[in-house]
Amino acid sequence: MLTTTTATGAARARALFGDTVELRFLPFDTRANVRRFLARVRPKLAIIIEKELWPNLMRECGARGVAVVLASATISARSLRRYQKLVDVFRETLREHTTVAAQSEIDAARFCELGVPTARVYVTGNLKFDVSLAEEARAAGMALRARLGWQRRCVLVAGSTYAAEETLLLEVQRRLRAANVDLALVLAPRHPPRFASVAATLRSQAAIFVARSAMSEPSTLPAIDRSAADVLLLDTLGELTTAYAAADLAFVGGSLVGDVGGHNLIEPAALAVATLTGPHGYNNADVVAAMQSAGALEVVGDVDSLASRVAALASDAAERRRRGELAQRFVT
Repeated sequence: MLTTTTATGAARARALFGDTVELRFLPFDTRANVRRFLARVRPKLAIIIEKELWPNLMRECGARGVAVVLASATISARSLRRYQKLVDVFRETLREHTTVAAQSEIDAARFCELGVPTARVYVTGNLKFDVSLAEEARAAGMALRARLGWQRRCVLVAGSTYAAEETLLLEVQRRLRAANVDLALVLAPRHPPRFASVAATLRSQAAIFVARSAMSEPSTLPAIDRSAADVLLLDTLGELTTAYAAADLAFVGGSLVGDVGGHNLIEPAALAVATLTGPHGYNNADVVAAMQSAGALEVVGDVDSLASRVAALASDAAERRRRGELAQRFVT
């Protein structure tokens, strides 16, 4: 059984696995909801990926003797402080029933601090590093560029973005246009319910854009030459890898806004794309630090530094390739 907490996650899981897995929504984390759910499904093992520790789910798994594995487990300093306020609810589960496969030594130490016995905490690395991106993804990326007529343009793909970041990215594009730098922009909002509002923002700023969803139906394409579009709105699910494969540069979002903590840096790096991100990457702090040290990632502090670095890299194909190769080498 595979569980998810969002409709977007459920749709993606169904697209990936079809009917080969039983797919359910994880219940809202109240004691009554969790008890009903566990009584119905009667699990022997619960595997939780990365960073969500639901207090009532953890407590009730322990009460039923359900083994819990935290896989590719990570916990930021900020999350540790939050969980320390709640840990009395599920301390027994951590102590008696939980095994941790942590992403890093820092994560391992934090889980021990929460109460998981050292003997059941292992450092196994980040599952995202096991990504295997087939040549089909690269071919699909090049095909997307061709459909847009962007073969000769520098393409910046901004993945997992938020409203404030999208405004800043459009400002970067305007600045570069004023400096005669031809930058095409792909915006991939983090949350699908925002697709319509992002489109409205693009219209309000008079951006010439095309929505990816419209490209699958030629009759609904805007009455513009796609090669004249400056922005592609990626308003479809499951195509961020394809977009990164089409990129000359990548910006990973959730990082110029302070309350998100950043998103997956590994995917564009694995595709040998020169990658930038903002200063608020605390959810992946060890990955950010290691990538920076290897020259595989640039961290920009604000719109000015983002515009400066994008302009420099857009004008220097050799440096983009070098940065992309360092990024890919770091991942592999």
